[in-house]
Amino acid sequence: MQSKIIITKNDENIINYYKGHFTGDVIVYSGDELLIDISREIIQKAYLSGEKDRVFIISYKAFKIEAQNALLKVFEEPPSGVSFVVVSPSQNILLPTIRSRFIIDKYKEKKEEFEIKINLDGFDYDKFYTMLNTYSSLSKEEMLDFIKTLAKKYAKNLSQKDLESLFDSFELVKLNTKNELILSHIGFMLLRSGI
Repeated sequence: MQSKIIITKNDENIINYYKGHFTGDVIVYSGDELLIDISREIIQKAYLSGEKDRVFIISYKAFKIEAQNALLKVFEEPPSGVSFVVVSPSQNILLPTIRSRFIIDKYKEKKEEFEIKINLDGFDYDKFYTMLNTYSSLSKEEMLDFIKTLAKKYAKNLSQKDLESLFDSFELVKLNTKNELILSHIGFMLLRSGI
């Protein structure tokens, strides 16, 4: 098996996959931050001989530079039957020398579609006000998901101009515009479209 880096914020799926599909031993190291002591332990265990192939899953939210440097040699020349899977929320927190020794896979997690909790059919000023109160505290990512879901759900009912207006709202979210302004923009577009 080839060693690799997997970029994801959810390491449970990766760990469970290897535990269910890898025929050898799966050794997991995970936590908030990879420290030098843990790196030394990984190196020591990697060089112990074993009957089965082994995969070391090293999954941390942060990686100390000295801990990464300590692992360079074992990553470059792993012992026979040993492979490594480094799981990280971002490839940028890993040293370029670490990244250069691995294939990098970005694990796309299947997200559930955002649930619009209010019925927007027959959109009027009462629903406009309810939408503002319900969704003004969404995070940036949630607001993007709200707009995507809205576009999918009502695409058939919206004109080209209205769809462009939704796209403009999407771009405004990326520019960190306040949610109230974006929701007002969307609300007036929905009122105009007569959904």
